Amino acid sequence: MSTPIVRAIDAGYGLTKFVQDVTQDGKLICNHFPSMAVPSDPATMKSLSVRQRNTVDVMVGAASYEVGFDVLQAQTGNDVGREIGESWSRSDMYRAVMLGALHYMNLDRIDILVLGLPVNQYLSEERCSKLAQEYRGEIDLPGGRKVAIKDVVVRPQPFGGYIDSGNHIDQINEAISALRAQHKETPIAISELTGPEDLINESCVLVVDPGEHTLDWLLVDRGVINTKASGAASDSGRHRIVRDVQRAIEKDLDRQINPANLPRINEALRTGSPLKLGGQLVDLSRYATVVAQSVADPISRLIEGLRGLEDRIDIIMVVGGHPEIYERALKERFPFTPVVVLRDSLYANVRGFQRMGEALAGAK
Repeated sequence: MSTPIVRAIDAGYGLTKFVQDVTQDGKLICNHFPSMAVPSDPATMKSLSVRQRNTVDVMVGAASYEVGFDVLQAQTGNDVGREIGESWSRSDMYRAVMLGALHYMNLDRIDILVLGLPVNQYLSEERCSKLAQEYRGEIDLPGGRKVAIKDVVVRPQPFGGYIDSGNHIDQINEAISALRAQHKETPIAISELTGPEDLINESCVLVVDPGEHTLDWLLVDRGVINTKASGAASDSGRHRIVRDVQRAIEKDLDRQINPANLPRINEALRTGSPLKLGGQLVDLSRYATVVAQSVADPISRLIEGLRGLEDRIDIIMVVGGHPEIYERALKERFPFTPVVVLRDSLYANVRGFQRMGEALAGAK
């Protein structure tokens, strides 16, 4: 009997994260590319470049889209290439990036595929069922290849981060110890954890996942998700921050900036690098106040969404592609609660999804 093949994809509004491979010793090889799909170039045009773009053309219905690691190089000022909204998981662009992720996995069979949805969309049983059905069965891939997917499991995106947090007990304990040292005059309620079982059996954990468009949160009390106190705030993710920084730059430069530059502003904020814009270098650190103001309202909406249960929280986990901004805001709002950004947090959800799928495969 062959070993079950498990893979995970977290196709967010901004980035598509996925488990590309698993080594023989069980190490996960994760990767990501922008959640963008632009109309394909003719193949003859691509071949004119000195270096070919690391992208792939996928067919969605009758339309051909280019997706992948270098998709930003295929973008023009008129090709925004994104879709943000409640219909994301049913859109052609979602289908395109999903096909891209499956292509890069280079498999012809997957026994269990684990997918994530924003919390507010996951609460719709019909949406989850349709998404699972959409990717169950034989899927056509570029180059005439196919992948047969036996079973699809859909989970709320931050739940992957919750599962993954069990592998970061040392990091959590460091945060608890640092908090106790910071507040020597005030007794801190939580003690260091002895292992992952303490998260499940003893702790009320808030997982915060700042995405591109939404700020998702999941309240997990001793291993049980409280759906009434979990949710997602729209227009509260990275897109809001990037948009506000764009407006501030426009004001300083006294001119409009094409929306095609938004992903470049986003990447410059992630890396802390200056932004190249119209021949100028723009230092984005000068917009720290703008960024802090962009985050303040989403954090307030999160706290309102906890419905009065914020005082129960023992640990706050932060996952996602650039969570440090939200980490600072959460520490200000929850000064006596450890706030932990999981290591390599960009892949926290897919790592957790992968381990979840492997456990399901083992149980079966």
